[in-house]
Amino acid sequence: MTFTPRKALYSLLVIGIIGILYYLLIQQSVITLTISILSIITGIIIQPRRYKPGKRRSSRNSSVSVSDMVQQDEVIPSPKAPVYESNFSMERSDMSTHRLNCDLTYKVEEEDGDYSTVLIRVKTDVDGVKDDVDKIVMYVDGIISDLRKDGRGEYVTKKKLQPGNHSVYVNISKGLSDTVRTFNVNIRDVSNLELKLNTQLEGDEIRIDIWTKLEDSYIDVYSIRAFVNGTPVNLQRVNQGILRGYHKLSREGRLKVEAFCNYKGRTFSTMSFVEVNASDVIMNASVDNDKIILKLTNSNGFRIDLADMKMFIDDLIINPIKIDQGIYQTSTLSPGRHSIRVKGEFLGKTVDVAKEVEISGQIRSSEFNPNLLLNRRLGNVKLNELISEGGFGYVFRGTDDGEEVAVKILIPDKISSIDRFIDYINSLYKEASYLIQLSANSLGIVRIKKFHLDVNYKMLDNLRGDNLVDLINDPPYLVMELMRGGSLNNYMLSLSSKERKDLAKILIFYVGNALKSLHDIGIVHSDIKPSNILLSSSPSSDSLVTKIINGQIKVKLGDLGSAVKKGESALTYSLYSSFDQMVSVAMTSMKNPNVTKLGVFPEDDVYAFGSTLYFLVNQKVLNNVNIHGNSVDIDKWVAKNYDRFRHANSSNFFTVYNDVMNEALELCEHREVTTDRSQLDELILMMVNCDKRKRPSIDEILRRTSSL
Repeated sequence: MTFTPRKALYSLLVIGIIGILYYLLIQQSVITLTISILSIITGIIIQPRRYKPGKRRSSRNSSVSVSDMVQQDEVIPSPKAPVYESNFSMERSDMSTHRLNCDLTYKVEEEDGDYSTVLIRVKTDVDGVKDDVDKIVMYVDGIISDLRKDGRGEYVTKKKLQPGNHSVYVNISKGLSDTVRTFNVNIRDVSNLELKLNTQLEGDEIRIDIWTKLEDSYIDVYSIRAFVNGTPVNLQRVNQGILRGYHKLSREGRLKVEAFCNYKGRTFSTMSFVEVNASDVIMNASVDNDKIILKLTNSNGFRIDLADMKMFIDDLIINPIKIDQGIYQTSTLSPGRHSIRVKGEFLGKTVDVAKEVEISGQIRSSEFNPNLLLNRRLGNVKLNELISEGGFGYVFRGTDDGEEVAVKILIPDKISSIDRFIDYINSLYKEASYLIQLSANSLGIVRIKKFHLDVNYKMLDNLRGDNLVDLINDPPYLVMELMRGGSLNNYMLSLSSKERKDLAKILIFYVGNALKSLHDIGIVHSDIKPSNILLSSSPSSDSLVTKIINGQIKVKLGDLGSAVKKGESALTYSLYSSFDQMVSVAMTSMKNPNVTKLGVFPEDDVYAFGSTLYFLVNQKVLNNVNIHGNSVDIDKWVAKNYDRFRHANSSNFFTVYNDVMNEALELCEHREVTTDRSQLDELILMMVNCDKRKRPSIDEILRRTSSL
């Protein structure tokens, strides 16, 4: 039998009663009576307090000592089920009071159908230390539960519970103290499991994220399967309750993504659709130290690589350096605007994306190279091959909406000619439509198809600062009929002396008639030279002269871009121009509106035409000047005069003008002229007479053609 303090006090009362009966019935002894009365009094005074329902016991540590029970007339509530003596007890003889506490934890070990097996664990605390208690009673939903000891101060039980909240009542006692605790155990309903699916396009892959949640908590489910259009996806766990997988894309279109799982005897599924569009390839470009960094992404911003990728800069194929997936770097590029184009395949579909990138910096006129323009696109016009250059322009073979054309890019070649270049552009802008119409109405002149003369203030400011970058990015240009045979320059040196003279006579007729059509309406071409006399095709092995006579090759006068009205200032000059025209160009630097500038006239075209014929017949430039054994640089002489006129004013203008004109006459008279005194040579020398008044008109030249 278990000895407890309660039973000891009851024993004192019993002993006292028996002693009194013994005194009365058997032996009347004072000692016996005294002992019996003291036992009864002790049992009455020091008896265990009885629980009285209806009052709540209050204790800071939820434990009550015997002295507390005497001083406080308090009770604790009765449990829903009767409190048995103990379903777990230990033999103790502890008669002291203690601070008692307990904690409850639980774990769902198995969920089977509508019930879950739950392991409930109670940890007891005696005076702040984990320790065993004398007695512990547990009720789950009012039903007493069996407990087993599982280590020092720990007691466990297993219960089968349905989903929902369950109340757990725990009563523990040790010595003269006991305490009561109430807990809640919540069992989740597995039918509320959430199986969610998220998809994200990442380059040429689709990322699939699947997560499982039960009542706002992520849980691991080990039977999840995913499919894209029926193809299984390999899933990897990335966090509790979260799986991730990737599916390689092979085509565009609508994809069906599905996910399934089995959990606690139930099947869950979800589904999503993804639209994959290969045309959503985006190319971004940035500049880093004169190199272009390209990034290819899909519409969601994820980097992609293209199959069979080719990259073009200004239509030239390049081999970029691959830095990372979808990121490429070009080699160092010159300042200016560059067109970038990337071709390839993505998801079985052809991709062709383009972008323009501008690299800042400065290109001085002395550093300019026309190859910087090669393969550039100017709107619908593409520059393919440099044909010729000179003055204010470079002529390229190109295409315009698929048609082969000649494109003259207008760019100054010397900083000293910037102001002249600006005047030239302004003049062209005024006369553009007129020149287009003029070229269309003359069979002997190369047809001008269109002008592009968009010059802004920023471009002009940069030009004056000797920076051609903006001009290179968006240069003014003329689109002209392409003469596939090229210019006269290509053939003159390969012809015999007789062929050259025969060709000169033919040119007088064809070019002379083209000039007549201009002079008759008051237009001066002002830029006649071998490179501007063009042939419709090359002669191959046959005679050039014969093919021209037979009409198989047409001869035309090209480049009306320098044409001006009679008496206006010349826009440009060449080594074939008259010295008067060179002075006219130099005088364009004068900004004084009260001074009449020297203009150009048909006689200046006659001089340039004669100078061209002289070069064809004699294979030497007429305007090569040698004074006292010193060769004169014509370009430097014009540039010097340009500065002289720019600084001239009304008071000294005539002095400067007379000095320059005298120098021009002296240069003209010191030309090294050779002639064989033939009728052709005599006509040519008349055309290049230093006195323009003695030069024949085009009409007179054409009349003399029949006698040559």
